Amino acid sequence: MQQKTNLRKEEQAQKLKEFIARFSANASKSKQATSRKKLLEKIVIDEIKPSSRKYPFIKFDLNRTPGKQILNVKNLTYINENNDILFENVSFSLKSGDKMVIIGNDDIAKTRFLEILIGKRKPASGTVEWGITITPNYFPSNNQEYFNESQSIIDW
Repeated sequence: MQQKTNLRKEEQAQKLKEFIARFSANASKSKQATSRKKLLEKIVIDEIKPSSRKYPFIKFDLNRTPGKQILNVKNLTYINENNDILFENVSFSLKSGDKMVIIGNDDIAKTRFLEILIGKRKPASGTVEWGITITPNYFPSNNQEYFNESQSIIDW
């Protein structure tokens, strides 16, 4: 926002400088040129301080140190509204330090799987148990509900 304002001020200052250069020697326009010179002196372009962050990053602070048990999933099955089985009998256990990757061709199945893990949807069968020190969360690929679409990314 400050950049936009500064840009407008710079454009205005440039136009005033051009006018002054063109008409300051002209007797009939010298008063206008003097007036514009005073206007030019009043324009203050604010200094934009560079960010102190050289390398932007996302940091997730831990509320508690995770325990040994992170996530335990047993026989997870999901059937959609059309009675299509998106996944069936998925079982796994994650311990502290483990990593997991979800790979598949069906984006909807992967999304439903994650929504079940965080408790946003109910499975057709199976259980999801998070460790007692874990707070599950999820940032969806379609995240329009989290943002005000009328704002630009800079204004946000």
